[in-house]
Amino acid sequence: MNALASYLQARSLTQTQFARTIGVKQPLVSKLVRGLSQPSPELAVRIARATQGVVPFYSWPAYSPFKPQEEGAADFERGAGC
Repeated sequence: MNALASYLQARSLTQTQFARTIGVKQPLVSKLVRGLSQPSPELAVRIARATQGVVPFYSWPAYSPFKPQEEGAADFERGAGC
C-alpha cells in the first residue's frame, strides 16, 4: 500500500472526495493509489499540500531522489564523528 492509499484509508476519504480536493478526476486518483501512474511534479506538490505533508513529494518513486537526508546523515557520509 502506498502513502496515498494509506492516507485515504486512515482518514476514511473516498478517492472521489480526494480528487475534488486536488482538482483531478477520480480515475487518476485510482491509478495513483494502485501505483499505475505517477503524478506530475505539480500534482505531487498539490497532493503534499492537501495531505499536509503526510504524502510528501518524494514519496513517489520518480521524485524519491529529492528526499531530504536525515539530520546528521551528511556528517556521517563526510566521515565526521568516525
